Amino acid sequence: MKNYSLLLLLLLLIAGNVVSQTGDKSKLTFDGIYTPSPPVKIIFDTDIGGDWDDVGALAVLHSFANSGEVEILAMGVSAVGYTAKWGPSCVDAINTYYNRPDIPIGICEVGLDYPDSPYNKQISEEFLNQIDTLYNAAKLYRKVLAQQPDNSVVLITVGYFENVAELLNSTADDYSDLTGVDLVNKKVKLWVCMGGIFPDGGTECNTTSSPIQTKFAIDNWPRPILFSGMEIGSKIHSGSRLAELPESNPVRRAYEISGGLGHKHASFDQTAVLAAVRNPELYWEIVGNGWCSMSTNWLTGNKWHATPDKGHAYLLEKVPVKELEMVIDSLMLALPLSE
Repeated sequence: MKNYSLLLLLLLLIAGNVVSQTGDKSKLTFDGIYTPSPPVKIIFDTDIGGDWDDVGALAVLHSFANSGEVEILAMGVSAVGYTAKWGPSCVDAINTYYNRPDIPIGICEVGLDYPDSPYNKQISEEFLNQIDTLYNAAKLYRKVLAQQPDNSVVLITVGYFENVAELLNSTADDYSDLTGVDLVNKKVKLWVCMGGIFPDGGTECNTTSSPIQTKFAIDNWPRPILFSGMEIGSKIHSGSRLAELPESNPVRRAYEISGGLGHKHASFDQTAVLAAVRNPELYWEIVGNGWCSMSTNWLTGNKWHATPDKGHAYLLEKVPVKELEMVIDSLMLALPLSE
């Protein structure tokens, strides 16, 4: 990992620019410092259903929206079948609870499915939600990106890669005459991805469940990527304080259904949201100047290569786990602003 002098660090923090572009527009350099300018414009993509840290991540994201640290532009569900049937309404129920019912939600039309979910259907049926329109996620992302200033949007993914791959593979439409790759290159500042195992790779659900789509998305993404690997969130256990929330809170209910109130759970997805919104160097070391390659063999997973021309980076443990648990737990206790 590259070491920086205090002076260089301060200069980079002031500049707030992590990207230096080479002559080839497909290759970017990630310098290891990311200082978002609030509110951070967020697209959030989730495979909500199989695990309940997705719900925790939504709570953290809405907490940041409450504090003015983020503007949530859109959300997408990256799985099909049962998850696509109940996942969007579960997401909408949570958004509605936090008084943001108008966040558009996209769905994945071809991809992987969780055969069941411990909470999606129950949250959808027990809590107020009403989705008037479900969009194709890639088309929704194109529409949203086309409307945003250049180099302004942060994509957070905490699930499968189907929606990202479809976005990159998209062509000109009514929203933009740019290809998906060119639109991302123009509008997106950073992709924060919960996925992979660093530095050695291995089987991790998000990246290896559909390795062909994962490899396509990572190989063709033209902007910087910051990975929060499985090894980061697996050590951080949050959710034990959710019993403090009112019973009307769907996040509390999802954890109650899935693991029981007071039960701590791994915080894979919450770490990605935290690293996307706040300067990640507040909590982690950043290993940059590298490239995360993906194998199409799901047993192999990802591999880290030290190289200065791909713009990839990953989180490395720095702040004690207990401190991070306190940060995430506090964020998950957010209430709607009207309460």
